[in-house]
Amino acid sequence: MQVASGDTVRQDSFVVGANGYPPFATDTSTTGFAATYEDHSDIVPDAFNAFTPDQIPVVIPGQSVRVCDNWFASMPGPTWPNRFFAVSGTSSGLDHSPSDAQVVEAIFFNAPLFTFPNGTVFSKLQASDWLIVQGDVAQTRGIHGMQNLLGRFVGMDTLLSRLASNSLTEKFIFIEPTYDAKNDFRNGNSMHPAGDVRSGDALIKQVYDAISTSSLWPDSVLLIVFDEHGGFFDHVTPPIAEPHGSAENPRRKTHNFAFDRLGVRVPAIVVSPFVPAGTIDHSQYDHTSILKTTDKLLGLNGELNLTARVRMLVLSCGASRRPCARSQHLDAFVRRDASSHFAFAHRHSSFIKASPKLPAVDNHRNSQPVACM
Repeated sequence: MQVASGDTVRQDSFVVGANGYPPFATDTSTTGFAATYEDHSDIVPDAFNAFTPDQIPVVIPGQSVRVCDNWFASMPGPTWPNRFFAVSGTSSGLDHSPSDAQVVEAIFFNAPLFTFPNGTVFSKLQASDWLIVQGDVAQTRGIHGMQNLLGRFVGMDTLLSRLASNSLTEKFIFIEPTYDAKNDFRNGNSMHPAGDVRSGDALIKQVYDAISTSSLWPDSVLLIVFDEHGGFFDHVTPPIAEPHGSAENPRRKTHNFAFDRLGVRVPAIVVSPFVPAGTIDHSQYDHTSILKTTDKLLGLNGELNLTARVRMLVLSCGASRRPCARSQHLDAFVRRDASSHFAFAHRHSSFIKASPKLPAVDNHRNSQPVACM
């Protein structure tokens, strides 16, 4: 993708100046993907590479899956701001990737770099109602104040053990994989570039198998979502977005982005006994849909409407069915009944406990059958 100066997205963070982000393409003929690959003829074949079902069998949708084909990143930017949108409805002005020094200060020294005056899903729920499962170092530890709540962070073994013993009581569980950022993500299981996607596939299977064989599964939903598109081509132009309307930290807003445009579409798959099997949902979502759905399922009466952006829904409830025959990819996990759980993930997963009586959420009007693999 080319920016106004003629440089490509590879240099984007270096060329965006005081005038901010260049205007986004208004139609599919000017998105810049083709021009970028033409400039880098040595990697043109990469644009046509793909994985087969045999290579990554877990993430291939099966019969008990709904695909959301209109799920967009919350802003046309990198991982950190998009992750913040998922748990707070805003990035508080962050429109770029923080430096390594800032990451260390925020995660390990509780520096007030990433603050959210309207709160997050973690601050709105009781501390005993949520849990963060981390592979190595969770990105959510960078939220200011989380250093005081490290007791709510556990390893994957703890989650698997509690699922097996049916002792999981938290309402919202957020799972973050192993990133291995210090080694350029090569040994992680987050599916980040340079890492082996099969490791992420194995993590998904591990979590899904643990959930689907527990007593929680009949009332559960898994959502698979990625924080941003990673540079892969998409023919759909990101739509205009409502600015979040919350306070911003001017020190974090280095590119003067107005947050009035969503990012490129990202994969999003729902696996659950409570969604129509083998369907496609064409409704428009972004990462703040996680907050709105959680609010609805837990009967929070708008507690998670943290910003003006938080207004979309994701889950429609139907009759429960038997578990899928094989594992599916995961980025959110939901459970519902008198002691239900709901779980979400963003290259991580989370788990939530719903209220006794869940209101119906009708988002499947635009669904259609899909072929099963």
